[in-house]
Amino acid sequence: MAVMIQVKNITDIGACVSLLEYNKIEGMILFSELSRHRIRSVSSFIKVRRIEPVMVLRADKDGEDDETTQRIKT
Repeated sequence: MAVMIQVKNITDIGACVSLLEYNKIEGMILFSELSRHRIRSVSSFIKVRRIEPVMVLRADKDGEDDETTQRIKT
């Protein structure tokens, strides 16, 4: 199931996002989860404040979760 996220900021290892459909729970998308193909420029692939559909891979009891865009964008 896809959920909508908003990109909050981009770090050295991934993008910090907010899940819009779930009370803006914070999550992280690692760069390795952005695409199946090599990304030459992360800043051209994902932008801060952009709203995107993603798949939630897992969530733990503390409310932390991991998302991926691989199944949404190919």
